[in-house]
Amino acid sequence: MIYTAKLRADLFEKNIFKSENIHSVINTDGVPQLQPVEAGKPAYVIYKASTPYPIVGAHVGGEVMLNTAEDTARFYASVYEPNDFKEIFFARGHKILRERTWDRQIHIDDILNPKPTKAIYQYYVKYEVFAKENCEDAVINEIYLQTDVQMSGTALPSLSVGVNSVSYRDDSGRGSLVEVTHGWKESSITKLPSVPAGPVEPNDGGVVGLKSLRTLAWKAATDPDGSIVHYHIQVSPRADMLYPVSPNFDRITFAQHPLWPVPKGWLIEGQKYYWRVRSRDNWGVWSRWSKVWSFKIADSG
Repeated sequence: MIYTAKLRADLFEKNIFKSENIHSVINTDGVPQLQPVEAGKPAYVIYKASTPYPIVGAHVGGEVMLNTAEDTARFYASVYEPNDFKEIFFARGHKILRERTWDRQIHIDDILNPKPTKAIYQYYVKYEVFAKENCEDAVINEIYLQTDVQMSGTALPSLSVGVNSVSYRDDSGRGSLVEVTHGWKESSITKLPSVPAGPVEPNDGGVVGLKSLRTLAWKAATDPDGSIVHYHIQVSPRADMLYPVSPNFDRITFAQHPLWPVPKGWLIEGQKYYWRVRSRDNWGVWSRWSKVWSFKIADSG
């Protein structure tokens, strides 16, 4: 997720989380920039990055201009809440310094490391400049944030062959402009791979013990003009496959073998589940979905 800050005065205040002693001005080239309101004290702006997907890393950058050795720029980052900022960048002016961190990206993956912590859905970046004598000696020309997120590929929006209905909604006022871009890959050269013909393990309509259910297996698909490279499997508590048990049960296998290890800890004893599979060939073409099969988890009682 990429965000480039709008520094124009009428937009600047709308998009920030917090600021102090800083404002937007137009420089001699007619370009908006941020600079201190009052020299001799720190001036900063804080941006909040928030996503519906877990954050697993990021890099930030921008461009600052510092005129003298007393003029400085510091960037900070904080996870979860804006109360534990860690310094990630420091620069001091010497004559005229043009420090373009846009090109020299500042990676903050170590700060946003999700492995030892709970899932991260937001973080804050603080851009601070200090002008010793003149406000125009320490300015910010650009601000940039790029956030790396973790998501399930099968949960992303996509279009299907045939008629598609697409809706869009946001909180912008009237008169805002939206550009929607979509693409597709069309070819009459390749042929569809075959639909997986049936289940191997467990049997359709069969009963299986929770501890003994290690894999779901099905009859291998074939491709008339290539080879099968992987499968897409879905497991649902509903016969209409309206939604999966969890995102863990709506997966692309990225394997040629017609079987899939079942994640532990999700299925419930006594519950009936439904599943289906489709295949993909080396041309990137998906088959149609198989029939919906079912199995029941045995009741331990």
